[in-house]
Amino acid sequence: MKLDRGVRSEADCEYSLNIKKKERTSMSRILVVDDNPANLTQVREILQGEYEVSAVTSGEQALRFLDKREADVILLDLFMAGMDGLQTLHCIREEKKYTGKVMIITALSDSKIEAESRALGADDFLVKPLEPEALKKKVADVLKA
Repeated sequence: MKLDRGVRSEADCEYSLNIKKKERTSMSRILVVDDNPANLTQVREILQGEYEVSAVTSGEQALRFLDKREADVILLDLFMAGMDGLQTLHCIREEKKYTGKVMIITALSDSKIEAESRALGADDFLVKPLEPEALKKKVADVLKA
């Protein structure tokens, strides 16, 4: 399976990302970005109650979401239609200077893609299928780091 990385330039990041200080809740905020509704539901069910969980279905929607709200952790699927996970990660890290935690989630365990994700600013790399307890621990660990 080949990942369409496209051109990573400011033109790819057509949506502005103006992170504003918002009133904090007692729960950490998690944004899940995945184009598969079943995956969004699974992650939400695993994490809800412990975290404030929001979900969007594309990289473009994630950038628009972050225009209006903050997220402490972004769980970002790698393979998505349109703007893929690496393009989204590039936009939020390099051009928009998002400083929260980003965890890449993918069904493909590939050391080259993991290395590229980390080079672009991913804090962790998770392989599907997600085990509920492992996901909870990884999210808690990345929040503590």
